[in-house]
Amino acid sequence: ASIDGLNSIYARLAPYSLNIKNYWLAIFVLLLAASLPVYIVHYLSHKLRLLWLLAHKAHHCPEFLFPIAAPSNNIGFLEVLLGIPGVIFFAVLSSMIYTEPLIFELAIWYTAKLSIEPFNHSSIHYDIANSKWIRRISMVFGDTGVYHLVHHSAYERDQNVNFGPCPFMIWDRLFGTFREPYQEVPPLGLTNQPKISWSPMKIVFSGFAQLWYEWKNNPSWRIRFKIIFGDVFYLPPVTKDFLLADNLSSEISN
Repeated sequence: ASIDGLNSIYARLAPYSLNIKNYWLAIFVLLLAASLPVYIVHYLSHKLRLLWLLAHKAHHCPEFLFPIAAPSNNIGFLEVLLGIPGVIFFAVLSSMIYTEPLIFELAIWYTAKLSIEPFNHSSIHYDIANSKWIRRISMVFGDTGVYHLVHHSAYERDQNVNFGPCPFMIWDRLFGTFREPYQEVPPLGLTNQPKISWSPMKIVFSGFAQLWYEWKNNPSWRIRFKIIFGDVFYLPPVTKDFLLADNLSSEISN
């Protein structure tokens, strides 16, 4: 009765419905639609310096990966806060596609993806993840396994590849961000592997420190606007990357 009541609420919240009759087609369309916002947010976190510095740079620091090696996004706690609203969003979204919400189907899908999760951030599993069977399973679930590890490549050409969790990586293919995995594990970490501080506090909070330093030492409001809203390649006249080990040693010597 409770489930029926919730389904009724979700159906009323949906502004319209495609009312796809075929069950399996509806699930596929739902997975495509549900993955697009994830793709966009991940893509923007590599394009906008505010999101990159505050939320995502720390995640790309490790040069050797195993399942719990890469620190989560700095604002990862928001994922917990957005959990319930996220379920409501996907329930309403599925109501706009099928004749009823497909929350159970989504839960099964994301639970099944956990079978590939150990390979997402795992240097030592790269050979296994690069096998044809793990590749095929990964491709079904999207940016998982060996495909996601390539996303952590330190090659400059791999700065913006393999973003999306969409089945068969359709969004990456459509928007030109798909990259086939290498035969051997590529160098991992930040682009060109700069020497970074070993301090966990610096890794996690260096972005906050950099933005504050830039804001304080660049009085021009035009520059301050770019500090917040510029792309990841923008550097103001006065800047300092608190993540780099060189900055750490210079601070100590001074």
